[in-house]
Amino acid sequence: MFEQTIFGPPLPSAVAPSPASVPTRDVDVPVGPRRNGDGPRLVPGERVPGTRYRLCRWLGDGGMGVVYEAEQVDLERRVALKILRSQIADCDEQRERLRREAALTTKIASPYVVQVLDFGVLPDSRVFYTMELLAGAPLSREIDAGAIAPARSIGLLRQMCAGLAAAHQAGIIHCDVKPENVIVVADRRHGRDCVKLLDFGIAGTLHDLHTRRKAGTPGYMAPEQIEGTSFDARIDIYALGCTAYEMLSGRPPFQRETPLEIVRAHLEADPRPLTELAVDVPPTLAAVVMRCIAKQPDDRYASMAELEAALCEAQIAAGLRTAWDDLPLPEIDATRRGQLEARMPRARANPMLRHHRVVAMVSAAVASFSLVLWLSSSVVGAADHERVEQAVASIHASAQRGAFEHPGGAEAGDTADASVVTLAPMQGPAPDLARATASDMGPQLADDLVAPDDRAREVSEVVAAKPSLLTRQGHDGRDTTDHAGGRARAQQARLASSAAAAPAITTSSDSLADVAPSKPSRIDRSRARALVRTARRALAAGERERASEGFERALALDPRSAPAMLGLSEIRFDAGDHARALHYARRASQLAPSDAAVLVQLGDCYFKVLDREAARRAYQRADGLGHRGAAERLRRLEGSR
Repeated sequence: MFEQTIFGPPLPSAVAPSPASVPTRDVDVPVGPRRNGDGPRLVPGERVPGTRYRLCRWLGDGGMGVVYEAEQVDLERRVALKILRSQIADCDEQRERLRREAALTTKIASPYVVQVLDFGVLPDSRVFYTMELLAGAPLSREIDAGAIAPARSIGLLRQMCAGLAAAHQAGIIHCDVKPENVIVVADRRHGRDCVKLLDFGIAGTLHDLHTRRKAGTPGYMAPEQIEGTSFDARIDIYALGCTAYEMLSGRPPFQRETPLEIVRAHLEADPRPLTELAVDVPPTLAAVVMRCIAKQPDDRYASMAELEAALCEAQIAAGLRTAWDDLPLPEIDATRRGQLEARMPRARANPMLRHHRVVAMVSAAVASFSLVLWLSSSVVGAADHERVEQAVASIHASAQRGAFEHPGGAEAGDTADASVVTLAPMQGPAPDLARATASDMGPQLADDLVAPDDRAREVSEVVAAKPSLLTRQGHDGRDTTDHAGGRARAQQARLASSAAAAPAITTSSDSLADVAPSKPSRIDRSRARALVRTARRALAAGERERASEGFERALALDPRSAPAMLGLSEIRFDAGDHARALHYARRASQLAPSDAAVLVQLGDCYFKVLDREAARRAYQRADGLGHRGAAERLRRLEGSR
C-alpha cells in the first residue's frame, strides 16, 4: 500500500488577517488529557495551551498532521503550526515521524527549503512544530492553469535543484518530491518568484537504506523506490524529473486510472517524448528532463549539481533568458563551471526598480487621458464618460500597487490587465473613446517591461495585445488602433503591441502590404529557401542565434517567406517573448493561410497572450487541414478553462 502525503490549501497572504476577521470555525485540536477521544477544542484567537502560540486559522489537513496559521505571542510573528492529528496521537511511530520531519528539516541550510522554527509537545503529549509562514501557492496550482514556459521552468527547477542539493549534502533524501510539496512565493527583494521545498515527512538519511519502506506518491516514485530495494539520492532526481515533465507539458509522465497502474507504468512503460506534448520546449531541455526519469539510476544525473548544470547548458543552447540568471552556479568541476560563467546570460535589472518608472509613466498617461476625457465630454454622455473614467482610475490604482497580475488571492478585476481589457469592448455612446484609451494605455504599460520572462512583462504583453485584439470586434468592424508608427518601434514591447493590432486570421491579400518590410533590392526566393533549410537545421541543433540570423537573412531576400517568419516566431516563443512571437506568426498566417503548422503556432501564441477564442479558431483550422497535434491542443484548451 502506497502512502501519499498531502499539503493543504495555499497560504494566501504573508500577513494573516486579525482573529476577528477569520472564520470562527472550531478546529479539531483537543487539548489536555484525552477522554475517549473528546476534550476541549481550540477556536481562532485562543492560545494553544502550554505553548507560546495563539491560533489564527486552519490552513489544511494532511494524513499525519493539521496545519494552522498561528501567532508567536512573545515575538509577535505569524508562523505555520503543524500538530499531529488526534486520531493518530497515540501512535509512537507517527509521533516519531513528525519529530523526525522537524529534526531533518532543521539540518538543511538552504533558502529554498522551508525553515523550521520551533518544536514542542502539547499537554496531551502530542508533538508539534512551527515553520515559516509562506505567502504563496503550491506549484501544482500553477501547473493546473497550464504548462509553464521553458524559461520560467528552468528558473524554478534550478532553485529546486539547489534546495535538494543542500538536503543531500546534509545526508537527507526527500523521498516525496512533487509539485504539491513545492511552494512558489514572491521574492520581493529581487522582484521575482522563489521556491520553497517542504514536507520532509517521509524523508530518510543516506545511512539507513536498509530500512526503506514503499512510501511516496505513486506518480513520482522511482522504480527502485517502488520495488523497495536499496536506493540513494537519485530517487529525488527521478521525482524532480517527473515534476519538470509536468511543468513543461501540463501533465505527469504517466497518467493511468489507478495508483497500481501508475506504479506499473513507472516500472515498465516509457513516457511519451516531451517534445510531442509541448512544442515550445527546446530539444536540449527535453533531453535533460527525459534523462532524469530514466529507469536505471546509473542512466540519470549523478547529483543535483550535475542536473542544475545540465539545465544551465540547455538554457544556453536554447538562447533563453530568465529572471533567475544571477543565481549561484552549482558546485561542479572548475572547468565546466568556468564555461557556464562565461556563457550564461547576464542577469537583468531588478524588475521592481522598473515598476516605479511604470507607475510614474501611468500617472502621466492618466493625466493626459483626463484631458482627453474632458475634451470629449461635449460628445459623450455623462454616464458613459464616467464608465471610462472609472476604468482609467482602476488601471492607475492597480499599477501603483504593482498589480499588473496577481497569481494568488486578488480578484480578476483588481489588476491593470483586467482594467485595460474592460475598456476595449465597452458598448454604448462611448466605444470610440474607450477603445482609443485602451489602445493607448496598453503600450504605455508595456514600454518599460521588456524582459522576456519577467512575470510583469508577461502581463504587459497581455495589456498591450489584448485590447487591440478586442478592438477588432468594434461597432463598425474596423480596427480603430494604429501602433505601427515610428514610436511603436522604439521598444520591443511596443512592437509587440503593434503586432496585436492586425487581423488575427485572414486570407485576404489586401493586408499583405502591411506584412512585408521594405522591398529588398533583389528578390531571391531560391536562396531564401536554402537559408530557411539551414536555419531549420541550426534550430533543431539548439543553435538559436544562428537560426535567427538565418531566418532574418531569408526575409531580407524574400520578405514574403512564411517559413522564415514561422521560424522567427518559434524562436521568440521559446524565449518567452510571446507577443513578438505572435507578431511573426500572424504575418506567416497571412502569407500561408492554409499551412497547418503555421496555424498551430499561431494558436499557441494566442493561447500564451490569453486570447483563447483566437487560439481556438487557429487550432480548428489546423485540425481541419489534418494537423496531428491540433486536436490535442483543442482538448487542452478546453481543459484549461
